[in-house]
Amino acid sequence: MKATLDGLLRVLENRTRRRILERLARESHYPLQLSRELGVSQQAVVKHLRSLEEVGLVTSTEEKSDLGGPNRRAYRATERFSLQIDVGPRLFHAEMRPLGHIPSKVGE
Repeated sequence: MKATLDGLLRVLENRTRRRILERLARESHYPLQLSRELGVSQQAVVKHLRSLEEVGLVTSTEEKSDLGGPNRRAYRATERFSLQIDVGPRLFHAEMRPLGHIPSKVGE
């Protein structure tokens, strides 16, 4: 799904989602990692990740566990965009400019 201005504003209004997205923009994370880093329950992190995934800002892949346990789901940011909002007397302008897609795999 392609991110829209309204979708972005809806998900980015939440500070926890912005903090999650900030970390995923740097590197992929597992929900448990994000939970520990942010001091938020893993259940809440998963809920926020779903919201970010619905508007196309993040994607997930299933990875084998290093410890031989069940597979884990890793999340990473997928969209690059600039969001600009100008507000003032007789002025309101909101614009989202895509900056290009980040490939999910090397060579894509």
